[in-house]
Amino acid sequence: MSAEERTEWKGVGRLWASRYRKGAVFNGFVSAFWTLLFMLPFEPFPVLLKIVVAGGPGMWYILGYLLYMIVGFCGFLGLSHLYSAAESMGEGRVNQALALVGFTALYVGFTGSSFGLAVAGAVGGYAAVIVHAPAENVRLIMEPFVTPLRILCLVAIIGALASLASLLTPRK
Repeated sequence: MSAEERTEWKGVGRLWASRYRKGAVFNGFVSAFWTLLFMLPFEPFPVLLKIVVAGGPGMWYILGYLLYMIVGFCGFLGLSHLYSAAESMGEGRVNQALALVGFTALYVGFTGSSFGLAVAGAVGGYAAVIVHAPAENVRLIMEPFVTPLRILCLVAIIGALASLASLLTPRK
């Protein structure tokens, strides 16, 4: 592509790249705030460290935290790069309908499942570590979270596939 052609396309059609980049920045701020929750020295926040260190349900909490950071920041930043490359090739390179479905489903799915894992881990971990509930009671506390988490994970997968498909099915 010549310099003249690059100038012609500069700033044109970067809609989805910008949205994913803004999503990545927002998720980065939320991740930083979530990390701060571990560090706050006043109640109830030190309980989170006890829950995570104890393992079991605490692993659900830490998994939600890590998934939010990885998918939320790194995933959205990576998709921003892919969309930037596709959109720089010209108008019509991105299927707008699939991009909208993908962005929305991915954001709802990964956010819901990440926070759902964290809440389930915190609640189950509190019962196990602080209240010293029997393992069967902890399982009964966490079990209602399983089906919604499964559904939210499927929504996130659909969102990721739709986001990628929107790059492979250009609308001309």
